[in-house]
Order: sequence, then structure tokens, then C-alpha cells
Amino acid sequence: MTDIDAQWIDNALELDANLKAYAGRSAVVLDTEFMRERTYFPKPALVQVASGGRICLLDPLALDDTEALAGLLGSDKTLKVVHSGSEDLEVFQAWLGVPISHWFDTQIAAAMLGYGYAIGYRAIVEGFLGIALDKGETRSDWLQRPLSEGQWQYAVADVVYLEPVFERLYHEAEQQGRVSWVLEEGARAVKGSQSASYDCRTKIGSAWKLAARGLQALMNVCDARERLAIAQDKPRGWILDDQSAVQIAQALPSSKSQLRALLSDRNRGAMRHAEIWLAAVTQACEAPDENLPKPVAPPLSAVQRKKMKMIKDAVTEWTQRLNIAPEIVFNKSDYALWVQWLEGVEIFMPDHWMGWRYEPFTERLMQELPRG
Repeated sequence: MTDIDAQWIDNALELDANLKAYAGRSAVVLDTEFMRERTYFPKPALVQVASGGRICLLDPLALDDTEALAGLLGSDKTLKVVHSGSEDLEVFQAWLGVPISHWFDTQIAAAMLGYGYAIGYRAIVEGFLGIALDKGETRSDWLQRPLSEGQWQYAVADVVYLEPVFERLYHEAEQQGRVSWVLEEGARAVKGSQSASYDCRTKIGSAWKLAARGLQALMNVCDARERLAIAQDKPRGWILDDQSAVQIAQALPSSKSQLRALLSDRNRGAMRHAEIWLAAVTQACEAPDENLPKPVAPPLSAVQRKKMKMIKDAVTEWTQRLNIAPEIVFNKSDYALWVQWLEGVEIFMPDHWMGWRYEPFTERLMQELPRG
């Protein structure tokens, strides 16, 4: 790795000059390093870009004009290649907030081409290229300057080997007519990152235990927590942990003394926002019955789990014939929704059930499942 050159970019002039060199490329590979242990938003610490042997390491701490990077991300002429890029998307959206086009995730492509689900970067590099990469700098401080030699080499490795991995996967996807599948998933991931929101009904596992009014209280408390976390740029759990939020929703306290009794010792700091939590509870208690949310569905019964297994087995069989990882098709929430559909419940079909999934999976399940 010591013979691989990379350009350090810490000003807009060099950024513009170097990124223009990528403008004619059909694809560039990207990676990010960031820190977020003490913040709500990820703090970008490094952006790696590579294509055709040109490697650039961009310093977000020094760059005050990122127009050239925004232009590259938004270009519909160049594929933006990442591996397991959900966190990279989160970094770009929080930092730049710009449109991103033609997002190609090699981890998704690998799942669609029979290499397994959620395969890690190091595993795919070793499997494809026979190169074992060091994990040494995974948890290092990427905000330090200058970077250590180990960090530099780690950062370069995260993109330099992704290019040949991508080229192989793209060629195979092209042969099998699945490039559009990967790009469809990429577009969906980009859209999801732009409208990401916290829904306590799906994020907090015990939400199903709450009756409608308690659930409304939980939603109000979590919405208030989210606003505070964003305003203070602190992890939501530092503002109020999930367990305390549920306890508040169950007890519906009406005074600071009642609220204080619900909070654990490690969450006493939440009392500084006592009036906000109590206002959220009061709003839930005063809400008309007809405006309350439907309770969250409880865990599946034994009979429903048997139905889910039947559906998963069918999907797994079909994916084996197509050489696709079954996990890329539907997740646990999808299968729970399929069980409802199987039982005759009218459901709202998720967007991702359409597109490339529709004919081989969604439509086929609708035709073959014994509904009712």
C-alpha cells in the first residue's frame, strides 16, 4: 500500500481541480469516515474518492466550499459506488443535504448475484482479490490531524480495492440484467435518507404493549425528544432513554414528582426538560379518542409464525433459483405484513414491493398464497 499515491484535499480550489478529473468517468468509488459517539448528526471526518487510479482524500474539517463534491454526487453521468453505503448516505445528507444520483452499492449487488447477504468489505475483498485487509483503524479518532500513517493506509484501502470489486460485480450484474435492480435499490436508499424520521412504534420493541392513549403519549414524548436531540446535536438516548420514555407513556404522570419517580438514576438529567415531557403527556391525555393512533400489532402468534415460515420458505425457494440472497427481497416487517394480507387484512403495499421485486416475488405471492 505504501506505493499507492493519494492527494490530500483541504481547500476549494484543489477540490474543484481534482474532482473535475472524475467528470468523464463512468464510475467513482466513495467512502466516508465520521464520528458520532457524542452527537445526533454524524460529524464528517474524511471522504475518500477514487477512480482510474486517482485517489483523493477530502478533509471536511477544512473545506468550506463543497460545491464540486455536491456536483459529483448529483451527476447522473457517473455512478457513485459504495459498499454498505447507508451510513455514507447519512453523512452526506447531514453534511451537504444535496441530491444524490446513481448510487451503486456493491453490498447490495453482491446479494443480488448470489454472494450472500450483508457481506462485509474485507470479506469481499479477500474473496475476490485474495487480499486480507487490516481492521486496525476502524475505531480510531478520524477527527485528529494529521492522520496517522495507519489511518492514511486504511482510508486508501477502503476505496482502492473497491474499484476492482465493483468492476467484477457490475459486469456480472450487466450479464444478468440486474444493474437496474441495484440502481433501483440505490435510488430508494437515497430517498429514504432524505426523509429519514424516527418512528417509536417500530423502533421501540415494547411499544405494542401500550394502549392507544399510552402510545400517543409515547409518540409525543419521542417527538419532543427528537426535537431536543436535533437542536442540541446530542444522541437521543442522552436526552431520554427508550425505557424511561415507555415508563412515562405507561404511567402518564401529571406532576414533576411523579415524573421524577419514573426516571432511573442514569437518566436524572432528563428532569431538566420535565415541563416538555409533562406537556407531551397532557396533550395525549386530552386528545379525542377518534384522534388516537391504532395500537401497535403484538408479536405474531404461533399460528401466524407458522404462516410466516410458509411464506419465507416459498420466497427462499424462488431466490435459490434466481441465485439471490433471500434477505434482500423481504425483511421481518415485510413478512409480518404478508401474514396480515394472507389473513384477509387490507394492507398498504410498501413501495419496495414494486419494481424489480414485483414480478418474481410480490405478484407471485399474491397469486399463489391461499388468502382468507
